[in-house]
Amino acid sequence: MIGARSPALDCVHAMGFLTRKDPIAILTNHLSSPRHEKDTRSMMELAGLLAKKGDTAGAIDWYLRAAKEFLADGFHPKASAAAKQALQLSPKNIEANEFLCELYEKMKLKEDQRGVLKKLVDLYFENRDTEKVASTRKRLEALGPGR
Repeated sequence: MIGARSPALDCVHAMGFLTRKDPIAILTNHLSSPRHEKDTRSMMELAGLLAKKGDTAGAIDWYLRAAKEFLADGFHPKASAAAKQALQLSPKNIEANEFLCELYEKMKLKEDQRGVLKKLVDLYFENRDTEKVASTRKRLEALGPGR
């Protein structure tokens, strides 16, 4: 289905190479070029392929790269969706949770931010990072009591 995938895969699919080439290698090569390094559609496609393959760490990395690009382009809901896809693969991923927390703060979604901050307190506590536990609790207090 041309148009629903990344431009790199559309081209490869149209030329009939998908049966002979590795789409992960094609997308990785596509994203390594300076001209296409910010192609969020290809990043999301690559992350999905890596997740299907079982490369959770690689998939999370590409989902977060895409989320950061979406944020830089001002697409906050898409940034949130990409970060949430990373969290579906690894709910305890601190980087993805921190990103989502900062995003919710920018979007002024206090209740969502509060939920992520509570989760971060638990994750920092599990990792014995007392400084971050304390600073995150202060951020929670600054948000107020909530609902």
